[in-house]
Amino acid sequence: MRDEAPQSREAPETQDAVASVRMGMLFAERYRLELRIATGGMGELFRAFDVRLQRRVALKMLRRDRYASEPAERILREARAAAALSHPNVVAIHDVGERDCIPFIAMEYVQGKVLRDLIGAPEPPIETRIRWMTDVARALEAAHEKGLVHRDIKPENIMIGDDGVVKVLDFGIAHHRTNPPEGDLESFDVADVSETSSRLAGTPGYMAPEQIRGEIVDARADQFAWGVTAYELLGGKLPWVTGPRAVSIMAAALAMDPPLLTGVPSPVARTIQRALAKNADERHPSMAALVSAMDDSPGELSLRARARAIPRPAWVAGLVMAIVASMVVSRAMVHPREAPAAPVASGTPASASAAPVTLAALPLSSSCRREVEAPFREGLRAAREATSELAFRAFQKANAIDPACPEVELQLAVTWHNLGYSIGLEREQYHRAVSLRDGLGPRDRALLDALGPLVATEPADRAEAARRFDDAVARFPLDAQLLELAGGALLASSDRPSLERALELGRRAVQSDEAYAGGWELQARALEAMGQFDEAAAAIERCLDHAPGSAACLAHRSRRQRATGQCTEAVATTRRWLANVPTSAAAYLELANALAADGASAESVNMALEQFRANGPEDRRDAGYTYYRALLASLTGDFGRAEELTGKLLGQLKNSPMAYEQLHASLTLVNLMNETGKGAQAAALVDQFVRRKDAWVEGGAGAGPYEPVLLAMLLQHGKISREQWGFAADRWESRARATMTAREAWALHWGPASETREVALDAWSRRPAEVAPSSADGGQLAEMYEGRLALMAGQSAEAIRLLESATRSCDCLERPFTTTLSHLWLGQAKEQSGDAAGACAAYRVVLTRWGTSPRSVTASEAKKRHVALGCKDG
Repeated sequence: MRDEAPQSREAPETQDAVASVRMGMLFAERYRLELRIATGGMGELFRAFDVRLQRRVALKMLRRDRYASEPAERILREARAAAALSHPNVVAIHDVGERDCIPFIAMEYVQGKVLRDLIGAPEPPIETRIRWMTDVARALEAAHEKGLVHRDIKPENIMIGDDGVVKVLDFGIAHHRTNPPEGDLESFDVADVSETSSRLAGTPGYMAPEQIRGEIVDARADQFAWGVTAYELLGGKLPWVTGPRAVSIMAAALAMDPPLLTGVPSPVARTIQRALAKNADERHPSMAALVSAMDDSPGELSLRARARAIPRPAWVAGLVMAIVASMVVSRAMVHPREAPAAPVASGTPASASAAPVTLAALPLSSSCRREVEAPFREGLRAAREATSELAFRAFQKANAIDPACPEVELQLAVTWHNLGYSIGLEREQYHRAVSLRDGLGPRDRALLDALGPLVATEPADRAEAARRFDDAVARFPLDAQLLELAGGALLASSDRPSLERALELGRRAVQSDEAYAGGWELQARALEAMGQFDEAAAAIERCLDHAPGSAACLAHRSRRQRATGQCTEAVATTRRWLANVPTSAAAYLELANALAADGASAESVNMALEQFRANGPEDRRDAGYTYYRALLASLTGDFGRAEELTGKLLGQLKNSPMAYEQLHASLTLVNLMNETGKGAQAAALVDQFVRRKDAWVEGGAGAGPYEPVLLAMLLQHGKISREQWGFAADRWESRARATMTAREAWALHWGPASETREVALDAWSRRPAEVAPSSADGGQLAEMYEGRLALMAGQSAEAIRLLESATRSCDCLERPFTTTLSHLWLGQAKEQSGDAAGACAAYRVVLTRWGTSPRSVTASEAKKRHVALGCKDG
């Protein structure tokens, strides 16, 4: 972060405990102080090393004597609020606290130039400057969505990293300077003499008129300051002619209309002009609207495309600390900069002059210890075969030899992301890689920066990640790993262009390196999402031809076999996976699922789960094992044991911040209560979960397809009204269509909440016409609920088709409740169509699983119908 001034204006007697710190000391039992960077009115800024997470940070220590009327606790409270903002263009706040009477804030350590130093400079070109200000606007948009107003946007609070990435500083940290010298453009307070006596921070020249007048300000004041900064960056001067004194500067901002910028695209000039409107109501309605105006101006080449076409600048030497312009460190001897490759247009083949980047031959920094070479190469070979668990162990071995080797830390971050074990540990690893970023070459920096929005933002910003990966593959068009990760970032979307682009990237990956297993598996996922299942299966077989032990391709084949009811084949595929990776927790879990569906004994399934626990990640193994044991007990109708295990699971997850884990634990208990006739208690638990869910982080996944199920339960038990349900379900469906087909989103919206034929008929009349299949997480769940809607609407043939597909899958362990309910509904649909034998067979599955449980609502209904039809046992 940048402090208010490079030198302190405080007399020595006003300085407090901050002055007692010394270089080399361990502050707050965590931060090793390395260098005092700057001293200012709020306190002092240090470069420090976080010994706990092994990364460099910027540490700001605040002075209590500055807060006679503004307690440090409030500043820290604001900083904690800002810490919730995770955006690639905002300097992240890692830690906030107080130690030895010193309030402190630990922030992301960045290297680059202050925007102020680039105003009036001949370089970079106008397109790059426009991109910078668009990124600043995106950062403000994200902050405003969180309810944060910066209040002091100016060139001093914006950094351009050595990699060209924009960083906005000091979100949520008020700037306070009483009695500023006249003409001083540093931040100072404007006291409102009205009854509210509100105090607002700002800088003359960048403050909005309402801010100058001492009125209560909102996000539109940030927009005005953005407009001033953009005008100054693109035009080389402030928007109005001013005198040297702060009063004259503010008077000009209140009275003068700035001339329209020249030398920039006219839509950009008009966008900035509107942001500078004196009346806040006349500005853009939001920063999102402003960004849209910047990106998609009619009649002009898209500014986003123009910005992508300009290689991001890379300077041989930069400033140590993103916010300080006082210390220059040469890095040319450590890692010389390389000119970026010429961009490759999307959808076009890579230039013949571009050299393929072979994963197994990636270079190591000369600073890494020689002993790292062998395990690093071992890890790269496993990564090339898409066997992440083996790659992870090899990279861990290399990391134990040399924890400061940047390429090892980067590949560990990529492998953590591929494994998807724990978003918390994945983020820690990513930040360790970021702390060693300076030692990486251009290719690895591009990869690290593109990975950031998927890992370090909450929730994951897949659109930004796709944009960054697009830039990276344009610079390195024959890099198989970059191509695969770029395609993976697109697969969260269900729209056809994104899927086709992912498929193209997968094909380019194997064109660059035919034996690169991840490229084949990416193609298979994209093809399945487009409904081309035979082509997807062929891609997996090509993968296994080149890499017979590829964990990713074997896992894909096993999951597809389970989805299509080939349970015995799935067992065989999983055993092949285990032959290559005998300690794979994921393989043992897949084996447990396949065994359960293939009719193996509960003891065999439980033994596979024991191996899953023994080989799983330490922070999740016990909770994961308890969860699947609860599901196994549910599958076999031992609801008392299942409820006991689920209660234990909730205790194990008490301190887990992950929404995904909390959801599945709570949903299991809710399903158990519903199945045993305790619907009111289930609804109360759902209500409790919904009230708490905002406190948990999504990571890679949130409530997703299960949210409508929870909403329906609240509706059925009177926790919300039909109108409230409708509003929430409509809002969910509009969001869900970004990651699943319209048909799936419709089915999940209406299926759980359609309790009467009238509602089902109304829902059926809204059914989307498209039938495009999807491999999204909600696919099978949506198919089941669409079958239920068809059944209730009297569409028995369609209900049978959908429910037979839903019951065919080998997912009974992971989905004991929905698969068993699907058999009940299938029996009812076959009854409706006159197929008594088929109905008896479906009811028999329900009774085999849950018939011995006296409390099963589903089994009671199946038994009643089984008897009424005169079905024979066995």
